Amino acid sequence: MASEKRGLMRAVWNGPFYIGPLSRPVSVGDVLLKALETLWRAFVSIVVLIVAIGLGIAAWVLIIEPTFFPPLKTQVSAIATYDDGSAVMPPAIGAKPVRCSPEYPLKIVFRNASKKSIGHLDFSIEGRPTNRSNDVLEGASWRQADTIIPAGYTWQSCWAVAVEQGFDAKALDYKVEIWGATEADVNARFKPVEPTPTATVEAVAPSAAASAALSPSPSINLATLKETDWQKIGMGCSCSFSVGTPGKEKLIAGGDGLTFFRLNGKDHLCPAPDTQAMFDGPVSMSCGSAAVQVTPFGKVQPGEDGHSSSARLHIADTAGTLSLTGTWGCGC
Repeated sequence: MASEKRGLMRAVWNGPFYIGPLSRPVSVGDVLLKALETLWRAFVSIVVLIVAIGLGIAAWVLIIEPTFFPPLKTQVSAIATYDDGSAVMPPAIGAKPVRCSPEYPLKIVFRNASKKSIGHLDFSIEGRPTNRSNDVLEGASWRQADTIIPAGYTWQSCWAVAVEQGFDAKALDYKVEIWGATEADVNARFKPVEPTPTATVEAVAPSAAASAALSPSPSINLATLKETDWQKIGMGCSCSFSVGTPGKEKLIAGGDGLTFFRLNGKDHLCPAPDTQAMFDGPVSMSCGSAAVQVTPFGKVQPGEDGHSSSARLHIADTAGTLSLTGTWGCGC
């Protein structure tokens, strides 16, 4: 079997133009065959080199890097539970546990299992009814936190949450997915809080217990639009910002030159940017007290009558700010 493999490899290496060592007298045909034989071997060498490089890259990405150099985001875990502060808890032993409030009822516990201090997190929150697959949270597909979490520490914080109509936030199963984690700047400072003598809980970032209600969660809500809301902007070429799969439209623009979205339960209808500008992106617009920015990024996916791409939506209003990651699609 080994000799057969060696014979097969030799046949591939020699190729269809193999002529062997030349001997005098040498004809023009012999020279041409020798040149073709050399080119064939060069081609085989390049193919082998490309395959070897590809296998090396695949081994690095799939095996070596995840095993020996795991990304920071894979070393951060998070658990979300609903705690509006109303449930009676057993007497605490040692450090007093963090309790949330009705305004910020979702407690998220982040644990940094890496050997580096983390200074920034990008994550999403999902909430699903029991035995259901659809995420019914609104405005939670992209959240950010800049609290410093030292290596081995746990940070607890409370976040606002909004659900689609007809669902109870208390009854949902919550999941947190870490999209990105960035190491803290060398100049960033963390001041640990000394635990009480009887405390047995893990160290918690100092601001979590003292100011849980001041967590950097958005205080505004962008509702999912209804099918009938498209009538508000009229017919014609239009664009929409949607979140999730299948897409849930949060903002629509175009038609008769109008933009529509529902912010904190209030309808916002205002002039839309030029159609070509919306197709090209990025897009900025003002609608009452709200300033809206849509920034497409990544690969553009062509469609039957338009195109779409990933995008970030940022809204700044007197009530607060909100950033979402979704899809910006335009068509006629």
